[in-house]
Amino acid sequence: MTPLVIVFGTGFFLVLVKSSEALESRVLAAALVLLALQAVPLARDVLEPRGTRYNYPPYLPALFSGIGQKLSENRAEPPAWMSDVPAGASWYAKQRVWAQPATMNGFHEVARWQRVRALVLTPETLARPFFGEIANEQSHGRGDWAPVYRGLAAGRLPPDFPLAVPVRIAPDFYVLIDPGSPKIAAEGAHEK
Repeated sequence: MTPLVIVFGTGFFLVLVKSSEALESRVLAAALVLLALQAVPLARDVLEPRGTRYNYPPYLPALFSGIGQKLSENRAEPPAWMSDVPAGASWYAKQRVWAQPATMNGFHEVARWQRVRALVLTPETLARPFFGEIANEQSHGRGDWAPVYRGLAAGRLPPDFPLAVPVRIAPDFYVLIDPGSPKIAAEGAHEK
């Protein structure tokens, strides 16, 4: 499809240039202006400060595979961990990842079966127009997760929540870790 768009775009540009006396005498200048305008998004990307980047859905392949490897070190079978984007986490970690349950009771039910070592919260959950919206007790059907989300904002997780070590990867990307698990950190991440 792209070659067809290029052919028609070039044709349109040449028709536009031929129809204007001012542009006809300056074809090269008009072409350079057009190319400069098309290069603006590239220039913005090149000049943008480097930070943690993720693809949408919010997947950080290196982070997910790193968590899987770190949690699996010196273990016969991989430990349980959760994510709000379990498909992407499971794909890149190459192991089973639980979906973040809708309720804290669901979380504790999973924890009864298998010790949960980490919870990855991505922009899928945390990038809402107003952070207070997800920290509200009644919002999005995740009301009993609200104390955890408020704890992330305040820097103090609830005392009864077992994943007590938050690692901030980006403003809206956290890994909550069981204190007994191996230390997990990503490039650019820091513990709160």
